Amino acid sequence: MVAGKDYKIHSYENNVNAGTAGVIVEGLGAYSGYKRVTFVIEQPAGNGKPNQGGSQGSATASSGSWKQDSAGWWYAYDKGGYPANSWERISGKWYRFNASGYMQTGWVQVGGIWYYLDSSGAMAEGWRSVGGEWYYLKPGSGAMATGWQQVGGQWYWLESSGAMATGWKSVGGTWYYLKSSGAMATGWAQVGGTWYYLKGSGAMATGWQQVGGSWYYLRSSGAMAANTWVDGVYWVGSSGAMATSAWVDNGRYYVGADGVWQK
Repeated sequence: MVAGKDYKIHSYENNVNAGTAGVIVEGLGAYSGYKRVTFVIEQPAGNGKPNQGGSQGSATASSGSWKQDSAGWWYAYDKGGYPANSWERISGKWYRFNASGYMQTGWVQVGGIWYYLDSSGAMAEGWRSVGGEWYYLKPGSGAMATGWQQVGGQWYWLESSGAMATGWKSVGGTWYYLKSSGAMATGWAQVGGTWYYLKGSGAMATGWQQVGGSWYYLRSSGAMAANTWVDGVYWVGSSGAMATSAWVDNGRYYVGADGVWQK
């Protein structure tokens, strides 16, 4: 594998302090996803609690036990020392410890990437509701997602803050509609009593669109036209479908097979 072509080192974590250090690797090109790779920086084992003269690390990775004092929770290695300013994998879950060696919770930013740590301290993955907003933490790396993300076969838009968007959203000059679940809508969607058509890409359609064998006209706002003339020669009925070979507008006018008013 070639650096810069197949992978990119996304961030370095605690590569100067004793304890568990690591890097986050992002796949490029034919590779995708994130993976945290860890290693141990050793120093002689010692005794003591965070900020009380003890060593900050251990030659063994995560063999130890949880301790609590008035300042919070910390993890003591069996051979002495504790993790500080680093990630530590304990019983299959990732935890982040601050420079003083205490377990962190809530939002933390490491190497420019945001992570969310549950009240237990465990790194969150997948969907999380925080402060009334939904966020998606990428499985495996725990990194907070932004922009378009495909989850469970559905597309979602995450703001730069990480918060999941709902309702109408303009992205790159194109309008999309995100359901109350956050999932991007496709096909017909009724919003506020008005019908809109979202293409397979999710982009809001405008102008003439052929759907299911019928032609529909979507205004510049995306709203479907109904019971009206379009371009002065085409009639769209209550369903929005263009009429063909029929008397329209209360039977006053006739449109041919091509939908054009026969004057």
